[in-house]
Amino acid sequence: MRTHRSVALLISSANYVIAAIGAMVFAASVNAAPIVIDTFSQPAGGQTVNSGPLTGSFSAVSGAGVLGTRNLSYTGVNVSTGNTWRTVMGEVLTVNGGLPGRLALNTFDSAVQVNLNYSAFGTLNASGMGSLELVFNTVFDKGTGPSYDVAVTLTTGSGNLTGIFAAPTSFAPLGGTLSIPLSSLSGPGSLSTITAIQVNLNDNGTPSASSDFALDTLQFAEIPEPSSLVIMGCLAVASGAVYVRRRNRSVPTA
Repeated sequence: MRTHRSVALLISSANYVIAAIGAMVFAASVNAAPIVIDTFSQPAGGQTVNSGPLTGSFSAVSGAGVLGTRNLSYTGVNVSTGNTWRTVMGEVLTVNGGLPGRLALNTFDSAVQVNLNYSAFGTLNASGMGSLELVFNTVFDKGTGPSYDVAVTLTTGSGNLTGIFAAPTSFAPLGGTLSIPLSSLSGPGSLSTITAIQVNLNDNGTPSASSDFALDTLQFAEIPEPSSLVIMGCLAVASGAVYVRRRNRSVPTA
């Protein structure tokens, strides 16, 4: 009789573990939804700069896939002369032009800065997020210098949060995700009252032969919960359930 009861308890505890894992995984998947800033799928017809002096601003954009309004400016500098200049007519900066959902810079031969600014979205609460993610399809720097630096400024109701981070050369040429921990931003600002977002991609003032990048998504993401904590939580739930079942089912023996 005791053997059957022990087997039943083992089966019951296993069921509790499975149920707990399922519930926690489901909860994690719900809570981990990112806050998308830009998928670069707007405007529908795309934007392109491919002639003239390589400096200026694109038209402001809002719509599906853009948080509020995006303003994009672009500057190239001939590092040998210090002048703003374009050295090769094949250089192109595009948003959703021929590559849907992508901000792409192709074959640029000087130092470059691309500035992304987002506003007019009201007040954003990103206090539950852990990082700012730049999801690159390609980051390729043929120059001798390091790959792109990324400067971040979050304007909030209580001041600015800022930081500068290096997109590692190990990205080249396959791309990847650059995750910037929000905890590493400095300043008096609060993540719960973000009113504007600025991201600057800077080629470090280093001449880069045919430097390229393609940015697919810009988003806030939650820091994943360590798997060990999930496992411990599941085991605690299962142990508690087994204890309750034993206490409720225990009867004095004659």
